[in-house]
Amino acid sequence: MKLSSVAQIALSSAVVSFTGLSASQPTVAATLYNVLELGSLGGNGSTTAVGINNIGQVVGGSINFNGEYHAFRTAPNRAINPATDDLGTLDGDTSFAFDINDAGQVVGFSESNDSGIRQAFRTAPNRSINPVTDNLGTLGGGFTNAFAINNTGQVVGISLPDPNSVAVLTAFRTEANIAINPNTDDLSNLMGDSEYTNAQGINDLGQVVGNLRTSTGLLHGFRTAPNMPINPTKDDLGTLGGNLSIAEDINNLGQVVGTSTNADGQSQAFRTRANMPINPNTDGLGTLGGEFSNAYAINNLGLVVGDSALASNITHAFVYDRTAMFDLNTLIPANSGVVLTSANDINDNGQIVANGYFNSSQATTRAFLLTPVPEPLTTLGVLAFGVGVGLYRRKIKRKLN
Repeated sequence: MKLSSVAQIALSSAVVSFTGLSASQPTVAATLYNVLELGSLGGNGSTTAVGINNIGQVVGGSINFNGEYHAFRTAPNRAINPATDDLGTLDGDTSFAFDINDAGQVVGFSESNDSGIRQAFRTAPNRSINPVTDNLGTLGGGFTNAFAINNTGQVVGISLPDPNSVAVLTAFRTEANIAINPNTDDLSNLMGDSEYTNAQGINDLGQVVGNLRTSTGLLHGFRTAPNMPINPTKDDLGTLGGNLSIAEDINNLGQVVGTSTNADGQSQAFRTRANMPINPNTDGLGTLGGEFSNAYAINNLGLVVGDSALASNITHAFVYDRTAMFDLNTLIPANSGVVLTSANDINDNGQIVANGYFNSSQATTRAFLLTPVPEPLTTLGVLAFGVGVGLYRRKIKRKLN
């Protein structure tokens, strides 16, 4: 998950239209996408986008004018506005946002200048980080990171339960809009005191997914029952046939996505059936031709996004459209200059947040919002049509060069 110049803010806000697609576009039964580059919080720094809600607000991290790496939240379907979208920190100069719900609440971490310890936060709807109210606390130790939030305001992540130890990290799930309660929110209380767990995703029913260390010492994905702790005898998702699995996200149907090794030792993206363990015969999503793939997010329609190696060993972003995996770079306008290397989230409207770079500036990571075509004229603002599209593309290309 998965890090753009203010002087080129018009370019950063550019939307590329699909009208008049060239013949080089693939003839596949897959969705095509408009591309919006999200820009940055300032300067020439990198930006990483990792989360999107159903109204098109995007969150992640970006370098601001002061050279500090801060969490951001955009307005719906808009590029980053440095004047309004910097979320600040709890304490210090570093923060990062991992997820956002439909109310505009954001979760992530803020790192203290004094101690270097990460502290989890949850903002109020469409507000910046408030150091007085937004610190989620810990399970008892000195480290917490929040990875996901559902539409009720429940947050999941990882924390240290023992203030005297940094050896064991433990998954937590909060109550709605409440700070961490060490007495109730530790999801590992059925697993003993020395077992590693990590919570990565939560749905609106309170089901949590993440990773646990099994009794044999292997790392497996898990999915809990709604608002229940991890039950190691029931919640282990198994694997695609190998030794390892990692669960990243869950939708409201109980479908889980992540990465697992198969019987050949290859790492491959998976998507389970609703509230079922991984089935090696049906749940592997394949690759884009290379040796691995990773699934990071799933929406309530079952669409999956992630990244995969090509046969050339280059990593590209993918979308799994119910039955097949597609390279997202083949579903955006030809000659856009954009290379998408990873897709990190997808909302129920099919909008995707992805990261990559422009061919003209490969050293800088850039974030993109992909919106399915066709779309309403009001969705992203300015679209070009007909002959204007060709002129628009050439203008953008000249700027990039």
